[in-house]
Amino acid sequence: MTDELLIVRCQLGEHDALTELVRSWHEPVRTYVRGMLGAERADDVTQEVWLAVIRGLPRLREPGRFAPWLFTIARRAVTDRLRQEYSVAEAGAQQEPVAEDAAGVVVERAALIAALSRLPVREREVLVLFYLEDLSLEDCAEICAVPVGTVKSRLNRAAPPAARPPDGEGIEAMNDERNLSADEMIGRLSPVLSPWRRLRGVVALVSGLAGAVCAGSLWATEPAALPGRTRLAFAVFTLVCLAWAGYGGWLVTRRTPLLALDRVVAGWFALAASVATTVILVVAAVQRGAGLAPALATGVVVTVVSAVLVVRAHVRRAALLRRKRELTGRDAPPGGPA
Repeated sequence: MTDELLIVRCQLGEHDALTELVRSWHEPVRTYVRGMLGAERADDVTQEVWLAVIRGLPRLREPGRFAPWLFTIARRAVTDRLRQEYSVAEAGAQQEPVAEDAAGVVVERAALIAALSRLPVREREVLVLFYLEDLSLEDCAEICAVPVGTVKSRLNRAAPPAARPPDGEGIEAMNDERNLSADEMIGRLSPVLSPWRRLRGVVALVSGLAGAVCAGSLWATEPAALPGRTRLAFAVFTLVCLAWAGYGGWLVTRRTPLLALDRVVAGWFALAASVATTVILVVAAVQRGAGLAPALATGVVVTVVSAVLVVRAHVRRAALLRRKRELTGRDAPPGGPA
């Protein structure tokens, strides 16, 4: 299966594809982070990278360019950690102290880690990306946001031909120490990998907005003057609903991603809540004999907005399904099922 097909399946919201993605790319990400920061900080930063990757998957428009996008996020996480730990402005002048090796660690791993840690950050970065992650010069340049010529010069400064690790030896040497496995990392990422946990933000957002709209509309269209305690109760209930909606919005935008299937479910939930809100407002207006026009107008607006979200979610999911079928057919063996 190609990376592009795997990413498309992830964007569709297939749980198996998300776990397969972490299993496939966990070791390359951890190797890069460890080569830049050392073993003692690799697991925490690798988890930060994966959280950012999963949250950013819905916005990835070129699934075929996943590897450069992934390592750009990893580079950003490493840079942020270095900025937190060091106050010196020039990152290229920073040097990472070498952690003491545990008994039994092979000499090759110790030599490689020591050699990497003595390099400036910029040279260390291209060395890890090019030789250990086996990325092309163009991908390294894209990740580091520099021209290809700059990558070549950094490689020449960082690793003379005699010092360059043979294919595969560097990665094997760096994997000797105990670190989080891919399955353990998946366990850490379970809150964002679970579709039900991803949708809880939508439930909070929609229910909070629906409650606030109902309370605010009923309060604003009340024909008679309300007692002070009733007005206070309306105000408190509206504020609580808005706070709940704000919490849901924070979850949706900052904490958990909404993949294609999630967006379809969320859209239909919002549409159902909009229709229910409209019915409540209209029934209340009819019973009071006032405020029918504002109730209808409010209901129409929220219902139309929800319907647009549903249509957009279905269009996006349909496009991903078409791309998945294309990639599945292209990857199928000759004579096999398309």
